[in-house]
Amino acid sequence: MNFSLVKLEKSNIYQKSKPIKYIIISFISIFFLLFLIIGYQLLNYYEASKILSNIDYLIETNNFNDAFNKLQHFNNTYTYNTLNNKANDKINKLQSISQTEFIKGINYINMTSSYDLNELELFLKNFQETYSFSNNISDINELSSLVIDYNYNKTKLEEKELIIENLNKNGNLVDLIEEYITESEKLYCLSSEYLESNSKSSILEIIKSLEENYYYYEDMEIKVDAIKTSDTSNIFFTKEEYDLVKSLIHSCVSPTFAIYENISLLETPKQLNKSIKNDLNQYHILKPKVNSALSDTKSFLDNIYKERDLYLLKKDSSYNKIKNYNFQNLVN
Repeated sequence: MNFSLVKLEKSNIYQKSKPIKYIIISFISIFFLLFLIIGYQLLNYYEASKILSNIDYLIETNNFNDAFNKLQHFNNTYTYNTLNNKANDKINKLQSISQTEFIKGINYINMTSSYDLNELELFLKNFQETYSFSNNISDINELSSLVIDYNYNKTKLEEKELIIENLNKNGNLVDLIEEYITESEKLYCLSSEYLESNSKSSILEIIKSLEENYYYYEDMEIKVDAIKTSDTSNIFFTKEEYDLVKSLIHSCVSPTFAIYENISLLETPKQLNKSIKNDLNQYHILKPKVNSALSDTKSFLDNIYKERDLYLLKKDSSYNKIKNYNFQNLVN
């Protein structure tokens, strides 16, 4: 009986001490959990502060785009009022830097180069690469497109004007070729007269005409060939255009030289008669090709003039848009 009472008493004491033990364990667990949460937050805060410090280094070393992107990522990742306010201050600082640099750049170009659009294009390109985050980057992109268009059309206009200058350096190319063809026609007419009359006077006229015009024909070939092969025109002529000029010159010049050389070499009237017949036949075969080549040359030149006028129009249009651009939008 006494043993039972002792056992019951011990059991009661144990039951009473059990809740106290759970309370202590729970308290320790909650404290440890709070310690972990606070520690994690402090560690996160430390890491966030370190990121902001690294961003300061990017700004100091002029890596503005990287700095801006990291600041945006920072605000999207962390929610610490103090640090987010610092990040926003840095974003505002970057916008202020971009605005200041833009105004300085525009003012420098205005003062030093009388609004040089090549220099403006380079400045805008560098600005776009360095400050792509700028609040007015869309306006700057629009202005940059206008400047690029202007400089492109200006370059193409200069190319076409140089071609025209080269083609007409010794007179209008078409006029030169037409004059050459006219002189060749005279020669072939004299050759035909010779065949019809077989007279000494006709052959003397042919020889005289050849002697008078030989150097003219030779000079003509040299002039046009110089256009075809000049260093400046090489940049702009396509292979098709080279072939066109080459075909035209060969069609015009070759028969003329053939007659001159044949008359110079052949002595007997019979040989001369046969030679001139062959040359005239060749001339009649080539004549349509010559006319076709001349027509193509005219079209080629017409297209160059049209392209020149088009680039001039585009250049002036771009320039007027730039001149009337509201720069106030970009510096406010």
